Amino acid sequence: MKYEIFKTCVGYTLVINRTGGTRNDYRFASKAELNRWLKLAGIRYGGAGMAEIIYLDDHRAGVHLYCPEMGQRKPEVQLEATLGHYGTHYYVDTPLELKGRGITEIVPVCWAPGCKKDVEGWRTYRVTRRAFEKLKAQYPIAMENLLD
Repeated sequence: MKYEIFKTCVGYTLVINRTGGTRNDYRFASKAELNRWLKLAGIRYGGAGMAEIIYLDDHRAGVHLYCPEMGQRKPEVQLEATLGHYGTHYYVDTPLELKGRGITEIVPVCWAPGCKKDVEGWRTYRVTRRAFEKLKAQYPIAMENLLD
């Protein structure tokens, strides 16, 4: 059996795929309700080979703001953006190769040795506001929102 947990805008969905081809979907309004059901069913999630929560909102195109100071989780996306000092451009970090008008790769970028971005070969781009609007329509982009 394979378990997958999807986070939707109205709650959580547990999908159980059995080896015989049978599929069961269960919907829950809250994470607490989901956890109670998983405990009663004897299903553990997290760790190797267990069910993992997949956040569907992370796959929608647009800017996903998060505030780590408020305990919000960082979206699992491939583009991370920050606004430049004067608001005329954005800096976008990504493992993808971006090309187009208003997109310039910044070379060289020195990531901390062994960090995720260094290992996966991430690049940094300087992107104009207009090019960022086009990227926003095409890709999900994470943006950190600090409280200061």
